[in-house]
Amino acid sequence: SARDQGIEAPIAEALARASAGLVDDPQAASFAETGIRVAALAGDQQSAWAWVDAGGERVANWQLLLAATDPLGPRAEAALREGVELAMKGGLPPALLHRLVTVLDALDYDVPIPLWDEASKTPQPGDGDLPATGALTSLNQAADAGAVGRTVLMAAAVLGPNGAKGAHLIALGDSLRALKRIGLDAEARRLGFEALYAHWPSRRKA
Repeated sequence: SARDQGIEAPIAEALARASAGLVDDPQAASFAETGIRVAALAGDQQSAWAWVDAGGERVANWQLLLAATDPLGPRAEAALREGVELAMKGGLPPALLHRLVTVLDALDYDVPIPLWDEASKTPQPGDGDLPATGALTSLNQAADAGAVGRTVLMAAAVLGPNGAKGAHLIALGDSLRALKRIGLDAEARRLGFEALYAHWPSRRKA
């Protein structure tokens, strides 16, 4: 319901502590996917991974989303090495694989070759909001100059009216790289998460 109303993130933050307290209850395994979503939205990586363990194979593909959110996390490398297998088990559509490798590459993570190869089997999606002519050039110029405020404003304009989740892949990648160049690494990772989370397949509504 919170997702439908556009307030999923703040509700997840409010529920995060209570949700994390359920992870060790064997009867809560069926709640694992929702537990992962709550923890990830709230920025609680430890609880999100704990819910992955609790949910087993049924939620295995969520490891890729968590790895993309924090590519240098202790479990990210192992998850990405198994990326193709996890993607196939989880039924990730080709367009989402392209989005995943775009985010990982923009965050300067060494994307495993098998993931690149799997994504390259289909054409890169051309949908999403494209910025006005010259906007990407202005964004990169601002980032190269170290102009923090201008870069942030340009990134918002480049991503478009629907934000990271609705941006064209070129706009998304350039925005994440620009934010990293001005030192906003955490903000870039969060936008990368938003770009993926909105499209991640869910087994159930709640």
